[in-house]
Amino acid sequence: MEQELTTYLASKGIQVNRANGAEVTFHCLWCPDGDPKGKGKCYANSESWLYDCKRCGTTGNRRTLLRHFGDEDEVVYIPGSDPAVRRKVLDEAVTVAQEMLENNDEMLEYLIGRGLKAATIREYRLGYVPANWSLCNSLPTQHTVADLISAGIKTTAGGDFFKDKLIIPYLSHGAVVQMRGKDPAGKYYTPAGENVRLFNADRLQGATDVIITEGEFDCLVLQQTLELSTEAKLRATAVVGIPGAGALPAGFESYFSEAKRVFIALDPDDTGKKAALKIKELLGSKARIVALPEDLPKCDWTEFLTTRGKKLADVRELLSTASGKRLWSVGDAGARWRKKKTDAPGIQTGFSELDAWFSPGMEPGDLIIPLAKTGVGKTNFLVNIAYATRLRPTLMVSLEMTAPQVYERLRKVYHFHWPEATDVQIDEAYGNLRIVDENKLAEGAITSLCEEYEEELGFAPQLVMVDYLGYYAKGCRGVGQYEKTTNAAMSLKAEAKGAEVALIAPHQVNRMAQDGKPIEASDARDSGAVEETADWLLSLYRPQEAIEKAAEAIPSGLVRIGNLKNRKGAKDQVCNVMFSAASLALVDANSPMARVAEEENRMVWRGCSYQEVRAMRLNDPSTRQLRLA
Repeated sequence: MEQELTTYLASKGIQVNRANGAEVTFHCLWCPDGDPKGKGKCYANSESWLYDCKRCGTTGNRRTLLRHFGDEDEVVYIPGSDPAVRRKVLDEAVTVAQEMLENNDEMLEYLIGRGLKAATIREYRLGYVPANWSLCNSLPTQHTVADLISAGIKTTAGGDFFKDKLIIPYLSHGAVVQMRGKDPAGKYYTPAGENVRLFNADRLQGATDVIITEGEFDCLVLQQTLELSTEAKLRATAVVGIPGAGALPAGFESYFSEAKRVFIALDPDDTGKKAALKIKELLGSKARIVALPEDLPKCDWTEFLTTRGKKLADVRELLSTASGKRLWSVGDAGARWRKKKTDAPGIQTGFSELDAWFSPGMEPGDLIIPLAKTGVGKTNFLVNIAYATRLRPTLMVSLEMTAPQVYERLRKVYHFHWPEATDVQIDEAYGNLRIVDENKLAEGAITSLCEEYEEELGFAPQLVMVDYLGYYAKGCRGVGQYEKTTNAAMSLKAEAKGAEVALIAPHQVNRMAQDGKPIEASDARDSGAVEETADWLLSLYRPQEAIEKAAEAIPSGLVRIGNLKNRKGAKDQVCNVMFSAASLALVDANSPMARVAEEENRMVWRGCSYQEVRAMRLNDPSTRQLRLA
């Protein structure tokens, strides 16, 4: 029908322009509608030929348009194929269903309970067909069976399709073009053979900002909420609904050709998230994905605005923090800042002095690079942070070690603090930790791993640890290790920001750094942009390695952590932690557990194996009770 309408108007010397979806525009034939070089203010549906001038208000259909030019409709329709008859059947059916709803207190209370206002119910012509009522037999005009089937209100088996269902009309320029039904107890129903349509598409005309929801009722609840805003921009925002996460009408992208911003606000389940990514890919840079809360019960817009009692300010905050946005007002940035403080407060490392320096802790977008010589304990540093952050969603990327090797270290550290823990308890304690043990990753892989983490667990990681920067650089662009390391640091910083995670990536220092001596930022191997890119730049070194050790001397477990760079404040501080050569644990040097680490080191010096050290811990009540939660 679109080509037929376009061809017909062109034959009359009228230029037709593409609008949204099945909509086209042309200059009004009944009034001067503005700039002659513009697209015109008269909108027409290319499927139904319904037209509507936004300047003078003239409306009509195929027949009135033909008569305007002195033509008659020569098409002879067989029963069930006349679009004008279909529209008449649908309009009559909706009018009857409206009357049935107005006389049914139970269904009205149901809709109002879902957050819909009486004015919204009337405006969108919602209705209801009781179980003991025949909609087909209640229409004021007698129609053929073929026309009733074509309109979708009668099944091919002869039954009433919409019996005991709420009626949701799809409108185009105020005329009904489709009906969908809803069982009050659950499912939605669409008559067989009907095209997938966009609900509330009329609101797209002239709208620069659009929100896409999943489901008609969510669309209406959100639309009526925005209309209460004191902000003209929010009041003018169009809300449209798709009938399901995977249900997109033909030519979906064209519906949003005139919109400047499209917020994709589908349900926060796996299906909704996948559909949102698909829609974003279709719509490009104008699209932004809105993240509704993922906690239970399932939070769609009806739940968000009705059951949870959220207000306009909450809607505005969700829109302001939508992903994919590139320009931020101060108000939007403030909304993101408040959301971050609530949803992802700073992550503590487990080392009290270090956490005090970086209060409130590691935050989304932070890149933390600890520098150390080989063998000082970069991997152990990460394993101990994994223990401290075990309640937080964490992803550990081990490029050198296998997952079982990482597990062995995690298990030892956990047993240091909880000697009697079983393997089952340990597995449960690290329930939010996932390990990746591929030995080479390309730039951008961290983001895809975070997405995979979220698909598996249902929530995104907050902390990512990459062991280590120099090894990760092997998969990065660049000629030579210097360029690769520089690109690796910049890539990890970009991914920390993009995935909104705190990211730790230890890095080796060059051979010129002296054993046991404080490390400088310039000591980083192939440093490039390492110092410039990092938000936290730390150093790890063992002072005893600078001393010529006597054969009989007990190895000290003292490790010093230096603060070389801190975007949040002061630098150049040093804190002391104690390392256990048996359990691989790192603890504050001034904590009660430091004494346990020292005792384990003495046993190792005397030649005891890890199993012997652990047996001592299990049999020694004094150390078994010293636990660092």
